[in-house]
Amino acid sequence: MTIINGNASTRPQPGWLYQYGVALALYMLATLFTDAHYMGDTVHYTADILHGPLHREFWDFGHVLWRPTGWLLSNLLSPLTHIAGATDARTNIVYTLMTLSWLAGLTCVILLCEVLHRLCAQALTVNAAIAGFILSNGFLNYAQTGSSYVPGLALLLLGLYILLRDGDRQHSWRTAAFAGSAFAGAICLWFLYILAIPAALAAPLFLFGAVRHRQRLLVQTAIAFTVITGLAYVAVLRGLGMDSVTAVTAWAFSASHGIVSGGFSRCVFTFSQSLIDMGNDGHLFKRYLIGDPFNPVFLTDLLWLSLWKVVLFYLLLTSIAVNLLRSRMGRRIIGLLILNAIPVIGFAIYWSQGRNFERFFPLYPLLFLSLSCSLCGRRTLSTHKILVPLFVVAAAITNVSVMAKPVLSHHEDAVAVRVSELQQAQRAKGPSAPRAMVIVAGDDELVGFGPLFLLNPINRDLEFVPAITLGHTRTPLWRKDLSEEILAKWRDGGNVWVTRRVLALRPRSEWSWTEGEDPRVSWTDINGFFAELDMGQAVGGEDGFMLLRPTGKNEHDLQVRDR
Repeated sequence: MTIINGNASTRPQPGWLYQYGVALALYMLATLFTDAHYMGDTVHYTADILHGPLHREFWDFGHVLWRPTGWLLSNLLSPLTHIAGATDARTNIVYTLMTLSWLAGLTCVILLCEVLHRLCAQALTVNAAIAGFILSNGFLNYAQTGSSYVPGLALLLLGLYILLRDGDRQHSWRTAAFAGSAFAGAICLWFLYILAIPAALAAPLFLFGAVRHRQRLLVQTAIAFTVITGLAYVAVLRGLGMDSVTAVTAWAFSASHGIVSGGFSRCVFTFSQSLIDMGNDGHLFKRYLIGDPFNPVFLTDLLWLSLWKVVLFYLLLTSIAVNLLRSRMGRRIIGLLILNAIPVIGFAIYWSQGRNFERFFPLYPLLFLSLSCSLCGRRTLSTHKILVPLFVVAAAITNVSVMAKPVLSHHEDAVAVRVSELQQAQRAKGPSAPRAMVIVAGDDELVGFGPLFLLNPINRDLEFVPAITLGHTRTPLWRKDLSEEILAKWRDGGNVWVTRRVLALRPRSEWSWTEGEDPRVSWTDINGFFAELDMGQAVGGEDGFMLLRPTGKNEHDLQVRDR
């Protein structure tokens, strides 16, 4: 069934090339010339898969089947990844996870095309929505990582597609079983897709009418989804030997990884950033909202930065809503989008960090469905027809310019130059020496270097460790935790280096530190921690590094802080 301008039609679907050609070509080109600029937890998934199924972290509540899937496929596909250049187990896992995400991204594009063509017969309109989806900051980035978000999104779209395609067929239990299995798979790859399940189940009712057989399909799919998801989690619980409510609750809450940050203003900014990259301007917005005393930012400063992107994004959402409200079918879609948005946005307000734009992936299918249908009606406002391509073009230029391979390569080379002397000093200890720990402060670009450039040789010599992780349950204990890490590294015979920046009395603006972002810690705390310790060899010039000497005094001071 196709919805054209709010009316049902049974006209035949367009040919394969006509329906998918533009979208698939765009996806291929976009991923050919770009790479991820944020790898998420790929480095942690890789490490856990290397440790194997007996490792406790292998079975994470939030991504319960992602590591097992990566472990199984990396073993099965090792001959192929070896041909592609994966000469060791770690590289084999990285290649496997990234390939799986890329293929899932391709599947997402095909399924979203199918869903949109069933609701809108205008190919140009559908392709505009698909282009916005492919070139969005969140999707284009995560489709090229080893994270589970895009594979989970593919299964969520598959379940939605099955319900919309087969919702009126006679054998509803078969449809329910397939759709429920797809939804269960999405949850097992990333549990937060559960926030999208109510709207996905209700989609046939909102879009085609709440008749009895569709209501029955909703109930049957919900049952199938619940049973399959329950069986998967019960099997893991039994394997882990968890037989008490307390143990299960602790396991579930461990999926938050101790993150406690959130807030409305953070959600507003991150939602827009999920579609259009804001660069490092997020730090400036935080400084303005918080009132950073070290590096104050004024409203006039923001007007020249990414504020126009935020405004453009929310103008787009407003325009989508206004145009959908002008038709009966549009009002149904708005209702469905609201049903989807309430839990997704509510959770993002409660729990999110600056780069957690994947928090809004559960909203993507219906968001881009709404975008397409808002352009599809005869009564679409001319301003909306201008605003949509304007936003898509702006997002495409912004996101591609950040993720372009030459840009990322330049960033990688710049970091390599910055740490070159440090790397030489580490290699002088010999090939068998443990990796050196390099302590950095603030949102130093080095913190994300290892996770972003997983296979760079620098990571074999140096391990970049943040002095403090903000917005975490253990943030108040950062002195104790950092002291333990330093002492453990010394016991293993490794070196500990510290960035010179920590000795500055106040952070520079370009260091991306926002004073007051986490009221439990200040820059003066960091400075005071390191100012009392004895430093040794210095390398790398003014913005270089100092060796933290394993002297008796330093060990005593750190042991005192460790208590």
